[in-house]
Amino acid sequence: MTCRANVEVGDRRYRLRLYNISNKRDYTFRLSNGQAMTQIGADSGLLPAPVSRTSIRLGPAERADVVIDFAGRLNESIVLENADAQFGPGERDAEVMQFRVTRDVTDDSSPVPDTLRPLPETGTPVITRTWNFDRTAGKWTINGQGFDPNRVDAQPSLGTTERWVFRNPTTQTHLVHVHLGDQKLVSRNGQPPPEYERLKETWHVQPGEEVVVDIPFTDYVGNFIFHCHVLEHEDDGMMTQFQTAKAPSKPSYPRPSPRRLGHEAQAGRHPLAQDSDPVLQATRSHPAPRVALRGRGSGDPGDVAGDPEREGAHCRHRASHPAHTWPREGHAEALATWQGTPSAVAGAPSPGGGGAQGHGRRRDPPGTLHDPALSSRLRAAPGQESGAPLQAQASSGGAPSGTFGVRGTRTADGPTPCRQLRSR
Repeated sequence: MTCRANVEVGDRRYRLRLYNISNKRDYTFRLSNGQAMTQIGADSGLLPAPVSRTSIRLGPAERADVVIDFAGRLNESIVLENADAQFGPGERDAEVMQFRVTRDVTDDSSPVPDTLRPLPETGTPVITRTWNFDRTAGKWTINGQGFDPNRVDAQPSLGTTERWVFRNPTTQTHLVHVHLGDQKLVSRNGQPPPEYERLKETWHVQPGEEVVVDIPFTDYVGNFIFHCHVLEHEDDGMMTQFQTAKAPSKPSYPRPSPRRLGHEAQAGRHPLAQDSDPVLQATRSHPAPRVALRGRGSGDPGDVAGDPEREGAHCRHRASHPAHTWPREGHAEALATWQGTPSAVAGAPSPGGGGAQGHGRRRDPPGTLHDPALSSRLRAAPGQESGAPLQAQASSGGAPSGTFGVRGTRTADGPTPCRQLRSR
């Protein structure tokens, strides 16, 4: 039979890329003179090292990069054959390509290196999933189900590696093709992988075979499919999808400044203001006036308690900004009280400034008002060093230990002067 496809070549090395784009048929490529080909690549690029092969089987969507050396073959015709075909009249796919060595040239190409590309590290699998490429109720299925665009059968996290097991209990070959990334072969039928099949993206799974691969999920978030690349099988429903998502991470919060902590806590954005936090629960159930936490040290410019003139000025500012004083209209009196044990407060971040006099001290600009219930958590005990875990202050007057609060009243003429209570 005369091969219809042919090409004239020189007596030198050539690199060829073989790609099976058939809908179903396998090809086993070989040279008619029995000469070996040097395989240097597969579906996922270069191999770790070149492999000499006399035949190469490719199913639909599989690829191979090979180097064929025609040196010393001048005036010869060498045919790339399909060994799976039945040779005889009418077999069009028996002879794939004829190479006619017609030119005597000087080969200035470099020889194939002994090493090409190391295998990438894929990490340790966090989970193993098994996929049966089967036939169910007359349909080609994966794990007994046909394709449903509204169903996701796996949800790997980016930055992790999973081990997937492909099994073929049917009597027909399946070409398992996983979108998104490369996969590293762990074993085929319990045997270690051959050198030419270490890293690929399409897997030839014959009847009764089991192929085990490790898949690192590293690149993109979204929905991706995997399927049998035999066209008739995937069109019949032998396809499903997986969804990659960013792995959940523990939120990282910067150390809060005393000035911002009260506002962030009221908005529920700070780790101290979780739903289970008794302070936040108290402020939600008992709306409290927003008043500024003032310094506790004697002579502190920010301490208005005990100074009638400055305290009056502070309250006059609050009277002119009622929205800063009361969260809602119509409250005659509001009390925010947190009752807890000293251990509940221990370990909270200290807002104290530098130096021995910085225990819980604040210097707020006019109009900077904070949640008193949360502010009480940040009040350092006398003599406590800056930056040390806070301890609840001792109670007096029979009130439970660790009870603090701020009380204010509102009249028809506006809010009356009020001051922060140290402890109750």
